[in-house]
Amino acid sequence: MIAPHRPSVVLFVCALAGCKSAPAPAEKVAFESVCDARFDPVMKQGLDEKKRVAVEGYLDATKGFMTLCSDTCQLALYPDAAKQGAPLLVNLKVGAEDARMEELPKQFSAADVKVHAEGGKVVRAGAHVRVSGGRLGTKATNDCQLVDVDRVEAL
Repeated sequence: MIAPHRPSVVLFVCALAGCKSAPAPAEKVAFESVCDARFDPVMKQGLDEKKRVAVEGYLDATKGFMTLCSDTCQLALYPDAAKQGAPLLVNLKVGAEDARMEELPKQFSAADVKVHAEGGKVVRAGAHVRVSGGRLGTKATNDCQLVDVDRVEAL
């Protein structure tokens, strides 16, 4: 009798169920350095390979940033609570899981923004957080932002 190949079955089940491997650890980066050229995506095999970074800041829910929410919403992250300087744009998927933002009503204000952080915490606009994700954009084009956000920590 031939023994079943359990690893093959596990891989097949993971493929069907959408199992995914844990992302690479994010490099902690100072807010003022996150848009440096050393974090620009690198082209590998025809695709942009984004550097994973973790950056601290204060969430802002300016209506202008979120007018085009669908399955992803864009928030601003500022280096300080006074919202001084240029923000870093952070793209969050919509949902109730960690590192996601709850769906907004058609008429909303900043008070309606709820982001699910690690450990079941829910944070709102103005919260001090550390966000981890892929750094997209380049220093040369001055359009850096975080995408594929997979971790939000309340600080």
